[in-house]
Order: sequence, then C-alpha cells, then structure tokens
Amino acid sequence: MTGERFQYILRCTIEPGHHEEERLDSLVAFCTDATIDDVMLFILGEELNTGHPTMAEIEPWMQFIARAKARLAEIGVTTSINPWATLLHADRGRMLKPGQAFERMVDPTGRQAGAVACPLCPAWLDYIAETYRRYAQVQPSALWVEDDFRLHNHAPLAWGGCFCERHMVEFSRLAGRRVERDEFVRAALRPGAPHPYRSLWLQAARDAMVAAATRIGDAVHSVSPKTRVGLMSSDPAVHCAEGRSWEGILRALAGPTAPLLRPNLPAYSDTPPQQYLWGLSAASRQCAAFVPGDTDLLPEVENSPYPRFSKSNRFVAFQVETSALLGSAGITMNLFDMMGNGVLNSERYQYTLASIRPFVDRLHALGLRSARATGVQVMVCPGSSWTLRTQHGRSMAELYPSETFWAGLLTAYGIANAFCTDGKPDQPAVAVSGQYVRNLGPDAVAALFARSVVLLDGDAADTLCDMGLGHLAGIEKLEWIDQGNGRCSYEQVVDGRRYLGISGARASCQNLAGDAAAISYGPGAEHLTQVCGPEGRNVCPGVTLVRTPSGGQDGSQRHVVVWPYGRFGGRPPGQLNPIRQAVLQELLWRTMGASAPTMVTDDPHIGLFTFSMQDRRVILLVNGSGDDLAAVRIRGAGIRPDGAYELCRDVPTPVRGTLVDEGPCVVVRSGLRNMETKALVLA
Repeated sequence: MTGERFQYILRCTIEPGHHEEERLDSLVAFCTDATIDDVMLFILGEELNTGHPTMAEIEPWMQFIARAKARLAEIGVTTSINPWATLLHADRGRMLKPGQAFERMVDPTGRQAGAVACPLCPAWLDYIAETYRRYAQVQPSALWVEDDFRLHNHAPLAWGGCFCERHMVEFSRLAGRRVERDEFVRAALRPGAPHPYRSLWLQAARDAMVAAATRIGDAVHSVSPKTRVGLMSSDPAVHCAEGRSWEGILRALAGPTAPLLRPNLPAYSDTPPQQYLWGLSAASRQCAAFVPGDTDLLPEVENSPYPRFSKSNRFVAFQVETSALLGSAGITMNLFDMMGNGVLNSERYQYTLASIRPFVDRLHALGLRSARATGVQVMVCPGSSWTLRTQHGRSMAELYPSETFWAGLLTAYGIANAFCTDGKPDQPAVAVSGQYVRNLGPDAVAALFARSVVLLDGDAADTLCDMGLGHLAGIEKLEWIDQGNGRCSYEQVVDGRRYLGISGARASCQNLAGDAAAISYGPGAEHLTQVCGPEGRNVCPGVTLVRTPSGGQDGSQRHVVVWPYGRFGGRPPGQLNPIRQAVLQELLWRTMGASAPTMVTDDPHIGLFTFSMQDRRVILLVNGSGDDLAAVRIRGAGIRPDGAYELCRDVPTPVRGTLVDEGPCVVVRSGLRNMETKALVLA
C-alpha cells in the first residue's frame, strides 16, 4: 500500500434479512461522505454470534456480501470480510453445535471451555479451512483473522490455554516422558532460571498457531490468490507469553501477498490524551517494530460499547492522525455497534473523516516507517518470555515482559525515541528496562554498554546484578525498597543545579512512582538526586550518572544513567514529573551534546518523534497534554528553520516560516492545539 493514499477501512455489520437494503443505502451514503476506501463486513459478530457458525448459517451472509460488494464497487469502494470467530473470543454460554466435534481449550487449572476450540484440534482445523474457503469465493480484497486467534483471553478460562489432553500428549512427547498438567504448568512458571518446560510450552504454542495460520492462508489462496489475509492482534507483551512468531503467522496467512496486520490501539472510548499517548508509544509502536518490514499496518479505531457515548469525533480524529507514528498504511474503524444497525449517519463521523483526509494523506506520503525512526533506542525482544524469571510462579501473566517503560516515559518527556528489536542498536543512546538483558550473552551485554549513553531503570539494574554484570553500570549492590513501607518519601536534587528555576527541587517517591532500588556504587558515580525519608534523612542515591572510559584512544567516556525505580506494574504516574523531566533532558545534553536526541522543552506530554529518510528528516509532534500551546520549543541539532516546512490539519498546503531560532532552541510559532498532530519536514 506504500505510495497509495491513506486507506479508510470501515468495519460494519448488516444482518441479512434485517432491513438490509435500507442499511446498505445508508452505508453507501456514509462511504461517499467519509471518503471510505474499503468496507470490512462482519459475519455473525458479538451480539449476533451463536458460537462457531455452521456452513448453513454462513450462507445468507455470503449472499448478502456478494450483493453489497457489487453495490460498493459502483462508488469505487472495495469489500473485505471480517469473520468474527476463529477459535472464538469467549464462551458467553455458547456450546458446540451438532457436527462440531471440536476439542475444546483447557486452561492451566484444567477447566475446559464450552465452545472455544483448541488450535491443535484436527476437526477444528478442517472446519476453519472450509469456512475460509467459502469466504474467499466472493473474491474479497482482504479476509481478516480476528484477534481471538490467540491463546490468552478466552473467558471463562483462567488466562486461556491450551493445556488439553492433545496438548499434554505433545508436551510429554517433547519432554521425553509423560508429564501431567499441574507439574508442567508449575515447571513452566517456576521462579529462578527457566525450567526446560518453559521453552517446550512456548515453542509448542508457537508452532500450533503458525500451523493453524498456514491452513487458513492456504485455504484462502487456493480459491482467491489475490485476496490478502490480515491478522488482528493484541498487546505484544501478552502475545510473547504464548510464544508468538510475528513473521511466522503473518507470512503463513499472507501466502503470495504482502503481510497485513491490524495492531490494536489503546482506547475503546475517549481516554485522557496523556494516557493514550503512553499506551500508543509503549504497546502499539512496539507491535509495529516487531513485524516484518514489508507488512502493511492498518491499526484500529474501535468504539465500545456505543458510538459517541464512547468516542467523540475529536478523539477519533486524534487516533487516526496519530496512527502515523506506526507508519500506518491506513486505519480500520469499528465506529458503530455490531448488532446489525449498520452505520449511524447521525453521529457525524463521516464529516470528521472527510475533513482530515487531506492531512492524513500528506502524512502517509512522507513514508514514515518504524525502521526509519530515530532517537533513544528502547531495547525490546519478541522472545523475552523464553528468558525472563518469574517472581512467584503462580500466573501465566508473569511471562509478560516489561520492556517498554522507557518508550512511555521518553514520549511523555518529549524526547525522541525508537525501538530496537534485534539487539543491534544503531543510535548513540539506548534505554533498557525490565529483564531485557537476559536475552543477550555477556559479550553482547558488554557491547550494548559501549554506547555513549545507556539508560537503565531499576528492574534492568537489578537484572544486571543478578547476572553478575552489575559492574558494567558501576553497581556493587542493589536492594529493593517497597514504595508502600514509608521509608522513601521524596527525591531531592543534590547536584547543585537549578531545575525549572528552583534549587534543591523535589519529586515524590510515594505517589505511584514504583519501588525504589537502593544501589551502592563503585568509583565514578555522580548522584544527581537523593532519595529521602519524610524526616529528610538520606535513604539511598536517586538518579545517578556513572562514567567509565570507553576504551578508545581518544580518551572519551561512556555514560550510564540509572533511574532507580521499577516493579511498576503498569504505567507509573508518579514518574511523570516536571523536575524529573528537566533532570533527564539536561543529562542527555550534558553527556551527548550535539548527538543528543531531539526533544521538546518546557512542556509535558508533547510526543516528539523523529524519522530519517534519504532526502529529508521528519519531526512529528503530538499534543497529549490537554492544553493548547501557543508555541513549542524544540531542542535538537541540525534543525534549520529556513529549510523546513510544516504540515498540519487546518492548512491544505505545506507552510514555511513557522520555525524560528531562539537561543539553543527552535520555536514552532504556529503552536500546537490539544490533541493536534503536526509534521515538520526538514531538508
């Protein structure tokens, strides 16, 4: 889809026999007004779902889709199909129907689903191939695999599966002896060094899903070779715990076509833009970084449960525009309910989509892709569930890696960042969180620390120490202090500098800032802040800069910045602090100079993302702050105002002259409104 206009893809449910002609007339009108490119028609979705549909139940939907396809083609709109069930999202009281002898999914406790299928079941594999062959007979532009094509999140199961008897036979075969479910699960989740059964679980789960994807892709392309088969996905950290092979599944589905993925976006309803920007940066952008480079990304705007009672026109526009951060080829939009009402033209989404169309087309034409993003590289690995160590060994959720803290924080702090997924960063600064370094051998970890700046959170520092590599960060000893025990009250600046115009500035350690890592350092450590108790007593060092020789002949140094907090358990709002933002930004400029990442100064929650192409650089600004800004101050090397132009929603043509030099910064004089996205194109 590269080079084409940004694709608007509408997901829609029209039930055969339920006012279908009236609904189809409204759909055609909506598509015309909203400039829709493709309509993705649901089959038996959500409230209309009765379980795994039989071929007889599918037939009326296929006949309607064939009629709708011809009608939409008259206005230049293509048709895709979105069957709502593969394995089935959840039982919801549904049971298997006569003739459906599917083996059902079993969770780690031994509970069996009523209708959710096991992906190894031969009968289900035959069934899913047969149904997708039938869908493909109408030659849709794309056929989608719903995000129930996963092992987790299949209520009422605990986490998901599958640990059925067929799977246990497979696990036993791989283990070389009969192993019972309880024993296998306990071993796979065991704290400490991963038990070999962990790898057996992940590899078997990976193989099963790739094999199922192959059956689906082969079935479709045996009937309609040009139809693309797309995958809908969830949080990459959760998929990691089921051993997902992004390339394996996507290419199995794609067959002779290019891979197609719908990453999920982090909001089904209006969400504070500050929170949304964190999730978009930490999860959705990570998913975009994990997939093959030739994958077309079509993330999803979804409103749930009801249109503007859930999602305003303004927020829909915000989501569509910010999908550019993923390098999206377009957007899928589930704007309305799935009960057969079709579209609701009264919600006025069509006018919003038409009004932003010129802008999103211009953003798409810039060619922004995850591989072209620059800035501090956040280190992530799609296979981290193989190596991480669980704390309690009681839940499959303990296999979720926590490697995206820095992506969220750097974005909130206005600092350009990108992802590195292959362990070979090509930017001068890297950021490491969670247990990422367990994916690397000692030599590779040492090579990582040869970068000019390495940012570590407390979890990463703890992992280094556990691996016997704490000396790479100048760390001699580390102990955790729970944020709830009262010992750590606030963090105070002690480096003698004034931040934001005040001396001895303080930031809270109590308000959901995470647990504190009390670290003892060797020589070469400079403490910028100190963690204090409520009475003012020093408890442990705070933000610390460790300098060590690079080993080069020029006498240069490498720098490790330790951000001594961790065990967050989610987005830590206590870390979102203007003092901490000022400290980190100043640290990067002190240690990196002209090679420091580009950043927004003086304002919170202004996402700044940089992309480097052969003939130009692009800065994408996203205002997640909640305020309208009269001007935006950007600090970065090589930004020439006279060689730049601006793209924004309200002006149909590129604008020059909105950037001016002002001391160490460049100022965007046109400002940035609440929930506005803007591109600066630099020659």
